[in-house]
Amino acid sequence: MDSPNDYDLELEFLSHASIGRWRGRELIEIKAFCDLRDYLREKSESLKETSTISKQMVDIMLQASEVLAQSEHHDLADEFIQLLSMMAKNQSYAERHSGVPRIF
Repeated sequence: MDSPNDYDLELEFLSHASIGRWRGRELIEIKAFCDLRDYLREKSESLKETSTISKQMVDIMLQASEVLAQSEHHDLADEFIQLLSMMAKNQSYAERHSGVPRIF
């Protein structure tokens, strides 16, 4: 059985399509970053019950946030950091409701 923390080829592809394009030509493809974000949001559901997050995933989320912040897309950059924070707390994106405070 595959673990949600196994090396993820789809994640690697999405990373290359977004972060890789920027690193190569400093070209921001917002749709590619949104596709990466959406994939990670879906992946957060399968990671909710695990005690770890792969280094690949953490690295890609941090790189995406950094690239977007450098190119003045701060709202989207913040979404990657918020998603990483949620994953670290064993929460999935589906559990987060905008405008509703979380009660612990």
